[in-house]
Order: sequence, then C-alpha cells, then structure tokens
Amino acid sequence: MVHAWPPHRQKQRVEARDGSDPRATIRLFFNRQLPAAASPTERVGWSMFAEAVRLEFLELFREQMGDTYSVQVADGFTGRFRHATLVIGLTCAPERVKVLEARALAEIERMVRSGVGAGYLDKARQAALKELETDLEDNEFWLGELTQQVFDGQPFSDIPGRKKLVESITPEQVSQVVQGLLDPARPVVGVHLPR
Repeated sequence: MVHAWPPHRQKQRVEARDGSDPRATIRLFFNRQLPAAASPTERVGWSMFAEAVRLEFLELFREQMGDTYSVQVADGFTGRFRHATLVIGLTCAPERVKVLEARALAEIERMVRSGVGAGYLDKARQAALKELETDLEDNEFWLGELTQQVFDGQPFSDIPGRKKLVESITPEQVSQVVQGLLDPARPVVGVHLPR
C-alpha cells in the first residue's frame, strides 16, 4: 500500500495489471507538507499552476503526441491548508505508458524549474476569473469560504479580494509558489494496465 499523506520521502511506483478496460491509466501524485497554512497567494498560485499544467498537457499529450485519451489535473490543500496536493491523470494506450509517464515527469520537472508557458498561465488566469465570478454568486461557495476564513482566523474581506489577487499574481510569484510546494523528484506514480 502506498501512503501519500503525510508526504513520502522518495519516489514510489505502483503498477497493477488487472484492469478490465483495454486502456491504461497513469496517475502522478505530488504532495508536500507546509510549515504553516497556505497563504492566499499560495492558494491562487497553486490553482493557476494546476490549470496551466492541464492546458499544456492537453496540447502536448493529446494533440502533439497522440494515443492519449484524456488528461486530468486536480489540485488542492488538505489538513486546513497544511498539505498541498497535485494529481495528474493520463488515460492512454497500454503500449504508450512508459513513454508518457517519463515525458510527464520530465515536463513537471521542467515546469517547476522554469515555470509554465506564459500563454498557458494567461489562459489559467482567465479560467480562474470566470470561475470566481460564478462562485461569488453561489451560496455554497460563500458558506465554505466563510467557514474556512473562521478556521484560518482571516478576515471575510479576503474573499471578494481574491479577484484582485488572481488579476495581479505574476508568473514569478506562481513559480515561487510551485517551487515551494512541489518536489518533482518525489511523486507517487500509479499505473493501471489491462489484464
């Protein structure tokens, strides 16, 4: 069994060959424990990075390399924003697993070291602004955010102020957040292959 939380000390890889689906699934899981709760800048930067990764991987794996059926990216914080997580999923032809796994890990390492492409970050910013516009009109969003602000001891005024943060966060700030939250040398890699 792979324990991904709390964070692991080294790269781990698990492969199972028992799937009934003819496709293969690759999951890359990264996590890191933070010394304190994530700041609003870290939360926004992490979310924008994940969306930029999703956009860049869609272009690379589906459009350029082919034989990739889907790309999923999920980011989040757990434990009251003390653990950052990033999960990347690729569904592909089984014979492409080794190539795609290696390339995905290399791309994540490159993005951590050099940042994501500016065009992808701009698209991520637009997506975040659109989502925030919708969220600010949703009662469930407000209930969750107000509860979180109470737990964090933060002012409620930070919630509508998030738009300004999304608009103003720089690629350098996103890079700094990512370098602090993601260690590309310590993923948990899960591969599920057909029988």
